[in-house]
Amino acid sequence: MSSATSTPTRAGAARTPVSPRAATIALVVVVVVAAVAGAARGAGADRAVWVIPLVAAGAAGMAWLAISRFTLFVAAILVIRSTLDAFKLTEGGTGATDPAALVSLAFLGAGTVWYLAQPADSRPKASPLVAPLALLAIVGALSTLAAANPGPGIVDAVKLLTVVFILLVLNELLRDDQDARLILFAVFLSALIPVAVGAVQYLTGSGFHFSGGFARVRGTFNHPNPFAIYLTTLLIMGGAIFRFVRQRFRVPFGLLLAACGVMLVLTYTRSAWIATVAGLLVVGGLQGKRTIMFVGLATVVVALFVPSVAARFADLEQTSTATGQAGNSLVWRFEYWKQAIELNRKPVLGIGLSAVRIEGSEEKAPHNDFIRVYVETGALGLAAYLWFLARAAGVALRGLRETEEGPFHGLVVGFTGVFVAFCILSIVSNVITQLVIFWYVAALAALAVAAPRIAPRTITVRA
Repeated sequence: MSSATSTPTRAGAARTPVSPRAATIALVVVVVVAAVAGAARGAGADRAVWVIPLVAAGAAGMAWLAISRFTLFVAAILVIRSTLDAFKLTEGGTGATDPAALVSLAFLGAGTVWYLAQPADSRPKASPLVAPLALLAIVGALSTLAAANPGPGIVDAVKLLTVVFILLVLNELLRDDQDARLILFAVFLSALIPVAVGAVQYLTGSGFHFSGGFARVRGTFNHPNPFAIYLTTLLIMGGAIFRFVRQRFRVPFGLLLAACGVMLVLTYTRSAWIATVAGLLVVGGLQGKRTIMFVGLATVVVALFVPSVAARFADLEQTSTATGQAGNSLVWRFEYWKQAIELNRKPVLGIGLSAVRIEGSEEKAPHNDFIRVYVETGALGLAAYLWFLARAAGVALRGLRETEEGPFHGLVVGFTGVFVAFCILSIVSNVITQLVIFWYVAALAALAVAAPRIAPRTITVRA
């Protein structure tokens, strides 16, 4: 995306250039620390030995960015967030010293200070997604405080609150074409390491997650499912904006999307496959038949030349095993959903976030956001979640109506496809409290919210 004329980023405020010398020094420090940490890991050292130096160096760099260039600070978080779950120090993944938790806390702190420092008279109209999601976080916190084991639920409430801050900060931050390009670039740049790690897992046969008789890649994520949902988001948005990418960047961008597509297949996550096809069909319906034809052709090619994909769907015909257990994950979901609903002893406020995972017979979340929200936050929480989805649909419709053909219209089209996929995945997956996924969905949602107000200031992208 390119703008016809330069525009101030804030009321009368110019952008502060980054010192090349400072940037070079920071880069050298990070490279040296990363090399030392990598050598320690390769030598079999304890995880803390090589993670803690990386965290320290990263914290210093992030602090410098937050002070000197806050937009780059947010973009940097988006670039690295998809990788951080691979650096957990605690097995449960909720430790306060884990890099992912520290980054979230850093964002909450720096984002709050930055947001309050902005002049109130120049703020854009509030994002319509903030109020319903904030209500869901509040209801979730209230329901959790009354739970027998509030600890895990408080973590989930903080995750929802973090997404609220992401939407608040990005709505304030996205003022012009340059901001939008940087955030969008950061979202796609975040795929490089997870995809590379997934490729290494496949080529070396290490790091797989085994389930249903399949060896599934998970990249830098804890499980193949969130990795697949993350890839789904990128593929749908990528399909929508590809035509607006400048000619010299189309080959590398196309290769990145192709790699994401390969990794999506190798996660063997059926729900993500279906959601990706549905989202791309929405994009094709809004942009033209070419995308629809490509999706159809790609689906046929994968079905014909990757037999394991057809095998992944084959077990859906088996409803039970010889031992009487669920014959496939879909049957298991139906059975577990019934158990989860029966746990709801407080229909109005729910039994507390994470309660299904704690009290359920499987000790897992119910793989259905609607059921989970109802059971854990009651009718009030479900109403807030449905309000959030309705507002997100409104963002898509408004953006489609108020943007003309061009890059920002492509952004809105992409978000529309992502929203459809998000709704599908919410029916069969755990999405809303997986913060790593919500970071990127929220970033794309913020771009869609900002598109109508930014688009009039820019010209159509050059081919």
